[in-house]
Amino acid sequence: MSDHETPPEGEKPVAQHRLLAAIVFTDAVGFSKLAGKDEQAAFKILQRDFNLMTEICHSHGGRVLNTMGDGMLMVFGSAVEAMQCALKIQQSLYVSSRNMPAVSVLMHRLGVHMGDVIIDGENVFGDGVNVAARLQAECKPGAICYSRMVGDVIKHKVPVKARFLGAKHLKNIAEPVPVYEVPPLSEFATDNDPLLPSPSEQKDGVSGARAGVMLALVGGLLLALAVIIIWVGKKPVKSTIKDLDSKHSATVRPSPTSKPSPSPTATATAQPTGTPTPPTPAPQPNLEEARSRYDFTEMLRLLGNSDPARRETIKDLVDCRAWLEAELAATSPTNPLIAKVDGGDTKIYVSTRGLMLEGPSGVKEAQLISLPPATWLAMIEGAVKAPPTGTAAPYAANRWMGSWRAEFGL
Repeated sequence: MSDHETPPEGEKPVAQHRLLAAIVFTDAVGFSKLAGKDEQAAFKILQRDFNLMTEICHSHGGRVLNTMGDGMLMVFGSAVEAMQCALKIQQSLYVSSRNMPAVSVLMHRLGVHMGDVIIDGENVFGDGVNVAARLQAECKPGAICYSRMVGDVIKHKVPVKARFLGAKHLKNIAEPVPVYEVPPLSEFATDNDPLLPSPSEQKDGVSGARAGVMLALVGGLLLALAVIIIWVGKKPVKSTIKDLDSKHSATVRPSPTSKPSPSPTATATAQPTGTPTPPTPAPQPNLEEARSRYDFTEMLRLLGNSDPARRETIKDLVDCRAWLEAELAATSPTNPLIAKVDGGDTKIYVSTRGLMLEGPSGVKEAQLISLPPATWLAMIEGAVKAPPTGTAAPYAANRWMGSWRAEFGL
């Protein structure tokens, strides 16, 4: 039947339309094996995860069009929203899994692609869906794979910790697809880092493999330095100081009252009068530095398990920033976020030049992390009143604003 033919009597016309959309495709790893042991418990765990994914999908302006067995298909009008949703699902599932017994945890893979699709009522078809489904099959459990098409759109808008896997020949897809992977968050976790780094704390394109190599190099250098210190500590003081001064610029210096070096016989049993001081470690990021960058995930890491009350406040700010960034990503000169800045209505939007603030005093370009806390709060309040995505603000938004005021003394 052609698009213009009248459907047979008794049949309803099909509401079918074609559009460019972003697709998130999920799959639960090992569900069949789990169901084979205890089917009722397996379905209960799967439904728990589906409920979480659905809530996150809706919060990012998406629609759940299908739940196929142990997978879910979500569609978005924006690749930015789709990727934000996938990252939030990945993080939320990981964080919740840390507090569950292993038998209650399902690992999920996520594929994200943007392409031409056909929406037919509650169903969606087309290459965009097929590629997203094949991308998730390329993932490790707990990881996200996305196409270069998505990467080109989210660049500079959604910071991700990703690595390039190369151009992949996906099943039933004619052309190779360049694929990027956001590794499982467990690859970056430590016992003292319960919330593990969110994607916002790394620059775009920084790979977990590169971070691992850097850590290995630093560890090797520290080990070599320890060997040198032990070795020189066994030599006479004069020789030790000379070697360190000439080669390593150590801070050890002979005392003004030092006696001449003992005879070789005495040296065999005498201990050196001075011990080389290990180099001062590089200063670690502190809370104030992280706070000045609005790097709330780093603040959580630095807080560790201390100060539970402040941790709860910072957790709110992690969620608040992610939500606000998603709202800002949906802005444009014709769809700005309206905020009360310096007493006047200011249009805030993302353009090809970056983040723009258009207020009574004119138009200026700004970096998000350079804005003062009061302007951030004004943007949060504006996004709650009139969200640029068109999706109502989360119920937690009022609490987020209270946490923002408490942290920054506003």
